[in-house]
Amino acid sequence: MMWVFIKGISKEVSVKQLHKLITRQLNPLWSIMPIRGVKVEESKILKIMHTKSRVWEYYGLVCFKPSQQVHAVIGRLNTIKINGMRLQAHPYIRRRKSRDRRQRLVEGTEQYPGDRRRNDRRRGNLVSQISDPMG
Repeated sequence: MMWVFIKGISKEVSVKQLHKLITRQLNPLWSIMPIRGVKVEESKILKIMHTKSRVWEYYGLVCFKPSQQVHAVIGRLNTIKINGMRLQAHPYIRRRKSRDRRQRLVEGTEQYPGDRRRNDRRRGNLVSQISDPMG
């Protein structure tokens, strides 16, 4: 299984519409090269709001099985336009704070003077919601 993150979803797109759009792209009528053997396991809509501007952004999260051919699916998804906007798909990578290699080993120690990187890459001013599957 592999999750794919899809940027370029409008707020009008429902989970069912996203699921239908993706499954149509796996075996479209116009293509002489359908992508066989890949199944959409689950579809979700991820909503992220910037707390300062109060603006929502919408993203698609789609789980495919098996993961061997997902890169071909991603290439096909990157050719789709919805309402004039081109989708941007890539593998979804969940980053955990505990795996951040930039954390200092000992808390309270000073940062190396030449290190200009932020301590935490995450933006703290975001609020997110994930839609119910097929809801």
